[in-house]
Amino acid sequence: MKKSVKYLSFIGLVIAMFMGILDSTVINVTLPSIQNYFGATMSNATWVSTSYLLSVTVFMLPSSKIADQHGRKKLILFGLILFGGFSLASALSKTLGQLIIFRFIQGIGGAIITPLILPIGVNIFGKERLPMVASVGGAISALAAAGGPPIGGVILHYLNWRWVFGINIPFAIISFLFILFFVNESYDETTSKKIDYLGIITLSISMLLIVFALLKSNDYGWRSAVIITSLITGLFIFIIYCLIEEHSDHPMFNFKLFKEKTFTNSCIVYGITGFSLVCPTLVLNYFLQDALRYSALKASLITVVVSLTVIISMPLGTKIAGKVNANLVNCLGLVLIVTSLILLSTVRISTPIENTILFLIINGFGFGFTSQSLVSSVKYLPVSKNGLGSGMVNTARQFGTCLGVAILMTFLSSNVSIAKTNIYDKGKSEIKNSTVSIDVKKELNSQLRKYTKNGTEKISHSKITKDNALRKVIKKSNKPTSKSIFFKLYSSNEQLLKAEENITNTLIKEKSPFSLSVEKLTQSQKIILSKIGMLSQLYGIQKVIKKIKSVMNKQIALAFSKVYLLCAGIVALFIPFGLGTDKRRKNE
Repeated sequence: MKKSVKYLSFIGLVIAMFMGILDSTVINVTLPSIQNYFGATMSNATWVSTSYLLSVTVFMLPSSKIADQHGRKKLILFGLILFGGFSLASALSKTLGQLIIFRFIQGIGGAIITPLILPIGVNIFGKERLPMVASVGGAISALAAAGGPPIGGVILHYLNWRWVFGINIPFAIISFLFILFFVNESYDETTSKKIDYLGIITLSISMLLIVFALLKSNDYGWRSAVIITSLITGLFIFIIYCLIEEHSDHPMFNFKLFKEKTFTNSCIVYGITGFSLVCPTLVLNYFLQDALRYSALKASLITVVVSLTVIISMPLGTKIAGKVNANLVNCLGLVLIVTSLILLSTVRISTPIENTILFLIINGFGFGFTSQSLVSSVKYLPVSKNGLGSGMVNTARQFGTCLGVAILMTFLSSNVSIAKTNIYDKGKSEIKNSTVSIDVKKELNSQLRKYTKNGTEKISHSKITKDNALRKVIKKSNKPTSKSIFFKLYSSNEQLLKAEENITNTLIKEKSPFSLSVEKLTQSQKIILSKIGMLSQLYGIQKVIKKIKSVMNKQIALAFSKVYLLCAGIVALFIPFGLGTDKRRKNE
């Protein structure tokens, strides 16, 4: 095969893999737009993302096995037809239900095309070029996973949500043509051609139920009957699958692969990398948009730092691993991820954005280094098993991401709920001790309840003071309390008004020609008194809102901080597994 043909073949594979992984995360920033377009609830809109993640995670391993048995080129072409065709269908969806179904089928295409870059790439370049093929695959995987939100943000800013799917179509066509004309067919010659239907069905159902429970646990709640039943049933069917495979003459998956420690440890490291990626791509994105009120585009341009850093860190990690070993690189990557998460936990509302960007750069280096686990996972497997191995390690990353969404987003939701309660309680205390009138305090309490119930929206003095209900209360009840700095001024003017009214009444009784002039003066004095009272209330409101905003900023930042620290702690537990990602070299 000519060198130019080899590279054209590989470009087709890279495009396919990039699209398959990108669509797992690119959709997240467009969900509010999809929700508004179809007039749906956010819970229903999230199914657009969930359906794709479900099918990708569930069907990746079975499709890898079938590709090894019946031809990787045939299957990746079929996967591209599914992916491209249902990207178009998704872009043209008329209902939310259609979009969810089309996304699920699109995900089957994504599950097929994502893991095949390794086995087909090795077939193109040879076993000796495996590190290059795997490192490019790792870089593309990391870039696509981290680049989803920023790419989605840019598309949403300049076009609309339909183009998130529509943009796949030309790339799917290019990839299809490159693979069709330049890639040779390849198989796993050592495996049986018989399909283990029972194994595929039981594994797929068990994975579907388990991954569903993980992805929707935040919506239904971990204690709900739906989630508990789904988890228990999924685990039970998985046990049945293991028993079937143990007695099958032609098992879908050979568990003996796990005897290769570098493969096992690399799968674990790659899985925990997918788990940790939820923080910079999803959790931080919520903070930037919901707490800092950044636009989707601005938030995306900040989180894109992780993707840009991966472009540098992945090749650098490959070079270091080639000269030393993968153990050092994967361990260092996990340490950097933990460090970046601890640093992100220090971010507050007032933290300069430059600090956040620096922390994301550290995270990007960690992510790029740990992506070496994709390379090390298949390093010591037989070439014939690269397809199944690639499917397994990519499934581990997808499963890790689903687990991250389940645990971290549930923890975030819980922390935000606690933060809202604290904000309301402390806000009530601040309102109680404020200098505004009793009626204004009641209305402020009502406003505070509305803000803490609806979300983490920043309390705005201008928004609150423009509220019609509050303005009516201020007009009716605006006498300053004794704590107000306006109290003496108001009291003095109140006494002056009473004196003027007495004088006016006396002049009217005496039918004095000056009575009309004094009466006008009295009316003016009433207006002045009212303005002083209103000014007193507005000043008091401004002070109390400033205090409540301080409480809100602290509590919301603390809620996100706890999520980063939890993720850092979990990732830290898996650092020792990085020491086993190149174990054979150590023993040689």
